[in-house]
Amino acid sequence: MSWHRHALHRRLGEYRMRLVTLGVIVGCLCLDPIQSVKAASWTSAKFPGEQSRAVQGCGDNAQNVGDWLCIVVRCDHPGSPLSLHLSVPEPDIEGDIELVTDENAFALSVARSVDALPLSTRAVTVPHGLINAMKSGHVIVIHGSRLQPPYNQISLENSRTAIERVEGACASPFQGATRFLQRIGRRIGVF
Repeated sequence: MSWHRHALHRRLGEYRMRLVTLGVIVGCLCLDPIQSVKAASWTSAKFPGEQSRAVQGCGDNAQNVGDWLCIVVRCDHPGSPLSLHLSVPEPDIEGDIELVTDENAFALSVARSVDALPLSTRAVTVPHGLINAMKSGHVIVIHGSRLQPPYNQISLENSRTAIERVEGACASPFQGATRFLQRIGRRIGVF
């Protein structure tokens, strides 16, 4: 009788351990989406009429109440290269600056322009490789402006999906097919 009771006690202990393990796994799965929602800093642009052709990523750290720092990637018109805009409260970011994504540094000139979005300045040209670095990077840092760390940083988490949506809207039909094949290749591990 005591052997039977000991075996039953042992089985209950195993079931408890399995239940605890299952609870930990379910807890981890439930908490992961909460973290990804918090990091969803890349969204459609908040400028009126720009939601379908521009996306923005904004910094999480504001130095003062009402401050913001956003980078906007925009399709000016179908078939054109993407443009880049910086939006901050006055005074605007102007002149020569450097954008650093992970280990990659890109020098660019930013100026007020009639083509700029409201409350923003526009990069005169977008350096080769910057958009791809933004899509694959973790954080972008702005050097050479009045902004100091950590107020000069924007997370790039979730930027790939947002930027590729604007690229698709801006691409000519042939470019769209090429990007589609590249995305499929990345997913299966070819590119």
